[in-house]
Amino acid sequence: TEGEEGAGRPDVSPGHAGWFETSLMLAARPELVRTPVPARTPVEPPPLFDQPPHPGLTVERHGEWERVDGSTDDASAADADRGGRLLDDRARGLARAIRAFDAASR
Repeated sequence: TEGEEGAGRPDVSPGHAGWFETSLMLAARPELVRTPVPARTPVEPPPLFDQPPHPGLTVERHGEWERVDGSTDDASAADADRGGRLLDDRARGLARAIRAFDAASR
C-alpha cells in the first residue's frame, strides 16, 4: 500500500543495509553512505533469511552475514528522495500512534 506521502511500503519487511535502510540514510545522513552504492553480488546458496521455513521465522547460520557482505538485499536502488518520503511517512505514523495512545490512556 502507498504511504500518505506516496513513499510506498515494501512488500516484505525491510532488511539490513539494503535499499530501505540505505534510502533512509541517503535522506538523513548521506555523508555516511558510500556512493555509488554497489549492487549486491548474488550468493549460492541463497541466504537462509531469504528463504524463511515458516512466515515470520528467521533462520541464520554462522558466518551468513559475512558471506552476503552484511546486507539482506540489494541497496543499489536506494534513493534519497524516496528515503525522505519513507522517513516522513514513518514519522507521521509514529505521531498518530502516540496520539492514539495518549487518547486511549486518558
